[in-house]
Amino acid sequence: MSDKISLYIIDDDPIVNVITQYLLNKFHPEIESQYFENGKLALDEIIKNNFFPKYIFLDLNMPVLNGWEFLEKINPLQLTNKEKLKIIVLSSTLDRLDIDKAKEHIMVTKFISKPITIESLEIVFKDQF
Repeated sequence: MSDKISLYIIDDDPIVNVITQYLLNKFHPEIESQYFENGKLALDEIIKNNFFPKYIFLDLNMPVLNGWEFLEKINPLQLTNKEKLKIIVLSSTLDRLDIDKAKEHIMVTKFISKPITIESLEIVFKDQF
């Protein structure tokens, strides 16, 4: 992916995915995003291609393989990745326990509440650009 910055959006809500991709494209042209409807599809893609994106926007509540299960399965795979994977939880949860758990998770770098905004993207990518 040349000079592009790779980002996976893992969320079962197609509207959230379209809006997130639109805002990412508007925010910075170097971000190349791809979305997956659940954690299993994204995990399968990572394993199949032996490729880790630089960033992952991860929803917590999804069918098939939810955000927590994805984090559990990606953690051992991350050991083979040379760069630290930046996982940003992007969730609509109001559950304080979920929010705190996500913020304290070793693989999560940030927690962002939905809906995503340009301002939240500025927070996520403040050290990138």
